[in-house]
Amino acid sequence: MLHINELSVFSCRDNPLLYPVTFSLKRGEITGVVGESGSGKSILAHALLGHAPTGFRVEGEIIGQSQFALAAQSAGILDPLKTVWQHLFRWRGGSKATSEKLTSLGIDREIAGCYRHQLSGGMGKRALLAHALVQSRTLYWQTNPVPV
Repeated sequence: MLHINELSVFSCRDNPLLYPVTFSLKRGEITGVVGESGSGKSILAHALLGHAPTGFRVEGEIIGQSQFALAAQSAGILDPLKTVWQHLFRWRGGSKATSEKLTSLGIDREIAGCYRHQLSGGMGKRALLAHALVQSRTLYWQTNPVPV
């Protein structure tokens, strides 16, 4: 179970970027977030993962007791200056990417060394799903409310 209560994000100038959002997810449930460009989908994702940009203020509660991961729809979400490997293993504290680790994520060394502009549509989807898999193996929400 994951419960998001009144999650808001403000810019460094205190402008609201994401108005209070409240929702719950049950174990195994999948939810999609849809909206126009600039509506706050990426800000919500970053806030949920604890990666709000420097200087931004996040308010609200994230309460849960299960694994949590986000899978983006487009490889455009990837930083163009980082390889797939760098995206995948930042979640593991920069651990070395062995062939075994990459294979367990469905990624071969050719894809691992690519930047987002070098990925075909299928390669990009595999990279994004591997990214979500790494998150789900790494991130665990505490069973007590976590003020953010």
